[in-house]
Amino acid sequence: MCVRQLRRNFRLFFMSLLPIVLILLSGFQNVLALNKKESIKYFLEHFESSRSTYLPANKTKVRTLIQEKLKEQGFKTSFQAVPVGQDSYNVIGRIDGSFVNTAEDRIFIVGAHYDTYQDSPGVDDNGSGLAALLQVARQFNDPDQDCQRNYTLILVAFDQKECQSCNNEDRFQCICSYGSATFIKDLTGYLGVSNEKGKIEGAVILDGIMNFDSSYDSQNFTELENHVDDSVRSTVSEIQRNNNRGDFLLAVGRTVKEDYLFDNITKYFRESQYHRGEFKLRNFKLAFQQRPSTLNSVARDNYRYFFDSDHYSFWNNDPPIKALYLTDTLDFRGYMKYCYHNECDNLSHATSDRLHFLTNTADAVAMTALEDTGLVECIPRTFGNVSEVYTSDSGEFQSPGYPTKYPNKADSIWTITVSSGHVVDLWFTEFDLEANECKSDFVDVWNDYDATSLIGRYCGKIAASKIHLKSKGRTMQIRFRSDDFITSKGFKAKWKASKGSSLIGSSLLSYLCLALIFLWKRT
Repeated sequence: MCVRQLRRNFRLFFMSLLPIVLILLSGFQNVLALNKKESIKYFLEHFESSRSTYLPANKTKVRTLIQEKLKEQGFKTSFQAVPVGQDSYNVIGRIDGSFVNTAEDRIFIVGAHYDTYQDSPGVDDNGSGLAALLQVARQFNDPDQDCQRNYTLILVAFDQKECQSCNNEDRFQCICSYGSATFIKDLTGYLGVSNEKGKIEGAVILDGIMNFDSSYDSQNFTELENHVDDSVRSTVSEIQRNNNRGDFLLAVGRTVKEDYLFDNITKYFRESQYHRGEFKLRNFKLAFQQRPSTLNSVARDNYRYFFDSDHYSFWNNDPPIKALYLTDTLDFRGYMKYCYHNECDNLSHATSDRLHFLTNTADAVAMTALEDTGLVECIPRTFGNVSEVYTSDSGEFQSPGYPTKYPNKADSIWTITVSSGHVVDLWFTEFDLEANECKSDFVDVWNDYDATSLIGRYCGKIAASKIHLKSKGRTMQIRFRSDDFITSKGFKAKWKASKGSSLIGSSLLSYLCLALIFLWKRT
């Protein structure tokens, strides 16, 4: 009876240890690649401080970051001076198609403003649009392939969209959008009256696209329920029948002119791998066709709610340019009713659902850009993964592609075994990976071949002198993994054999498991 009770107690003790053992083991498993949602969050976190014209240092910092991120994705970049205020510049990135500077080019544009209103951090307005813009850049240009496209893509971050001191209740009197007006005027002037250097196919403007709110009465469109435009009345009626939930992305355009943009965004919004059933896309297809500034006072008053972003500059250009405005409706929904242009427009509202919603939108815009630029073919680049075994007492190795960027989806392993009685002494002479809490791109260093005997995991940009490691035995294994998105320069490492000895391929976890099995059999 005593032996039976002892065995029962030991079985309970063993089973209680099992979850701990599994957790320890799972901690050393390969980390899943960074997905698009995490990528969006990574970008959004760079846009959590005010970028108003009153804080030029903040604007300069963000402007430089946007340029760097576009360059990382292979875009040719430039700053465009905006002749309003001080230190005002648009950031422009472009990838030219095969027909660039010819009448056959069909230029596609994605734009989002980067300035904010006074002291507002501007996470939804318009850090969300900027995060989506940079995500489009990342998805458009695959660093693992050289792709040929017929048509040109331009991504632009606009300055001077926000009016800093306009208190007029008439929204039409508070339209600034000076950066986008400068951009489109210069571009159409360059292309020429007869479009001899190309034609603008269309533009998508992103302004406040994160605020998903499926709660009842989160959406307030009371002022539009009797609007003169049939499309507006019909859509508002649908929203009211859905208990005024703010569970949709709103696309605003003009019927006929923006029809193909409506169709493409709708198609890819629903086809995105991030689409969920509760995410809706609703349209305001406005009936007027002329430039907004030429509308009579009555019509201008009727449509005043639909001019408050950078798409207005495209519609009002001479000649007018097709542009679709995507928005979460900003101050007409949820927390943005009181956080619009205020300090509470911050990262605290970036919930998992809202990041998912934002990712869905960015994905739809990226796929629209891929279609509208006419992909011809893609050729994989020559370098790839590495699997090397070294048995010498000294040497060096480097990440694939070094000193240029390493590829996406890398999974490379280097195994080093030195002479008996020695240990591996490893150090990095350069180390520059994406920094994302070591969930995206990282280097794991292990003792021997044992995946549970992890010496350390490393990521980000680290001074070479900070990573100097020694194995317990004569073998060390180094594994490098990268995700689907951001890449960087990579790393270079050296090793030598140093005097020392230890039990090879052992770990506390391994001995714990063996001891438990041994005691179990003995009982």
